[in-house]
Amino acid sequence: MGLLGKIVYTSDHGTAQGIIPRFFLHFEEMSKMAFLGNKERKQTYLDYYNNNLSEFTNFYDSYQNILKLRKDYIDGIVSGKYYKRFENGEFSADKSPEVKIKKAVQDFFKDGKPFLNNFAKSGLLDDSPFFLSKLLVVSERSYNKAKSEMLPSLRLQGYSILFRLIEEAQIEFKKEFFIIRDEFEHNSLRLPDFEIKFENGVTHIVDPTYKNQNIFKLIDKFYYRALDLIEDLSAYFFGLNACYNSKGAITLFFNKGTVDPSQFRYRYTITLDVNDPNLTRLVNY
Repeated sequence: MGLLGKIVYTSDHGTAQGIIPRFFLHFEEMSKMAFLGNKERKQTYLDYYNNNLSEFTNFYDSYQNILKLRKDYIDGIVSGKYYKRFENGEFSADKSPEVKIKKAVQDFFKDGKPFLNNFAKSGLLDDSPFFLSKLLVVSERSYNKAKSEMLPSLRLQGYSILFRLIEEAQIEFKKEFFIIRDEFEHNSLRLPDFEIKFENGVTHIVDPTYKNQNIFKLIDKFYYRALDLIEDLSAYFFGLNACYNSKGAITLFFNKGTVDPSQFRYRYTITLDVNDPNLTRLVNY
């Protein structure tokens, strides 16, 4: 579940749960389909696995820690553990859990940028002159310069979709994410406290906000969109190569059916061009 009740992928640290299957087992299979028998690509994947596994599990842990701390605090306010109201109208409030929550939120934003940057630098999706490290976590000026230099010499012109995905992500979440991150890192951003109101026998709890936006809704958005972006870029990179190297016999599809990484069912699949109503072809030869 997401922080605000949204149904999302089941994720945990085991092979039987979301993070490792989705971003490692699945990527390994897609890489094999894209570069059959290529020893260099096999080593590239192994390097990615060894160097980035902890990055993904730490990002997952950071998000889950915020979820856990927030739930404990809200439950504790409602139960009277952290907030008590007396008959004379006075109340006592233990706000110490907020210190942990604010620290966890700050760490999430600070760690999110290097998480994306380290994935970009892993080399998993590099194919000279296309280098993700020059595109994903860079200034707008550096991005435009790198893009203009890469476009004329791309081995596969289909890589242009990767630029589009990066640019869409910049508008949808990356720019805002990095602004908030820099506010924490350089401008000592301090979140407001939770607001606790007691009306007609009911305790009302209002989450902290950033520029009138619920901070936990923002975290939800940044967490899931960052992971989706990594999966989108990887699927298209491997799918384009699979289609090209197999002359269209193998290609990339979007899965319209049930998505559950814990059961090895993903949003994307690279397979033979079969007539499956649950699959929508995304790459043509």
